[in-house]
This record gives sequence, C-alpha cells and structure tokens, in this order.
Amino acid sequence: MRTLNQEAAELLRAVAISHFQKTVYNTVGERLTSCARQIVSTIKHQQALLSGAHEKTTIRVIIGTICGDCGNDFDEPKNEDTELLQIDHEHLAEIDLLLPLVQEAYRIVKNRYAFGASLPKSYFSGVDRLMRGILLQRKHLLEIAPEQQTEIKVIEDPSDRCSQCGREIPQNTNPDGAQAASTTRDGFCRGD
Repeated sequence: MRTLNQEAAELLRAVAISHFQKTVYNTVGERLTSCARQIVSTIKHQQALLSGAHEKTTIRVIIGTICGDCGNDFDEPKNEDTELLQIDHEHLAEIDLLLPLVQEAYRIVKNRYAFGASLPKSYFSGVDRLMRGILLQRKHLLEIAPEQQTEIKVIEDPSDRCSQCGREIPQNTNPDGAQAASTTRDGFCRGD
C-alpha cells in the first residue's frame, strides 16, 4: 500500500505544479482510480487474513515442577501474531501527509477550471476514489492495532511429576537427612 501511496503522491504533486490539458488530467484521474482500487483491494485482503487475529485467546501458565531433561530443553514459545498487528507509525504519518495533498490537488484543478470550462471528470472521480481509499486505509491501520483480548490462567501443579513429560521426579536426600526434590522450575534448578 505504501508504494501505491507514493505513486499517488507523485501524481498529485505533478498536478499541483503543472498546468495540464484536460486529457492529461483525465489520464491522471484514471491512474488515481487504479491506485484507489488497488488500495481497497489490499485492505480487503488484509482484513480477510486478520479476521481471526482479534479473537480471544487463552494463555495457560502452569506452575509446576519439570525434570532436568525437560528443563534443559525449555524454550519460551514465540508470539508471532503481535508483530502482524503492530501499528506502522510511518505508514500512518505518510497517510496523514497524503490527505492534505489530495485535497490541495483537487482544489488547484477545480480553480483552474473555475471559469466555465468543462471539468476533467475522470480526474475528479479518481481524486474522489483515492480520498476514500486513503481514508479507508487510515481507518484499517487503526483497527488492526493490537487490542488483544487475552485471558491468562494460572494453574498450579503440586504433584511430584514433571509438568512437561509426566515422569515421576526422583527425590534426593540433603546432607542433613531431609528429602528434597531435584527439580527445575521456570528453567532454574532448585533443590540441588
């Protein structure tokens, strides 16, 4: 989408600084319409991909004992979903700069044709579609912000079994004769 935004911005800047013939304005309008269609199509595609991303998820935290073998291989699971859902602040700023440019290009061309000449309809139609596409793009970026509905459940497992593999954890004897389990909790050895 950012490439489409840049293409539209280049077209609008050219319109703002150059006085074109009506046919050139109409050609620019057709290109702006094409950009707008591609923006809307991309947004719809992203919405389809992210439709399940805002569903409520449950994270289970199990507090228990894990054996030495499982503790050595213990890795935190990676959460890749949040990277997809982060707001791209540069993209948002780009959109916020593009909106006034669209409005200014619309105003400039309208003023050039203010004295009775027939307006380049394709141009104004393209600018209108682009404006709606950019506003939709901005709304979409704000909607995909990480509003995560995550429930965290803490489950304590006081048993003498490994909470990862289920094996019974052997008991060790301390030098003073007391029994202590050789365990790994949260990746740290305890009781050794």
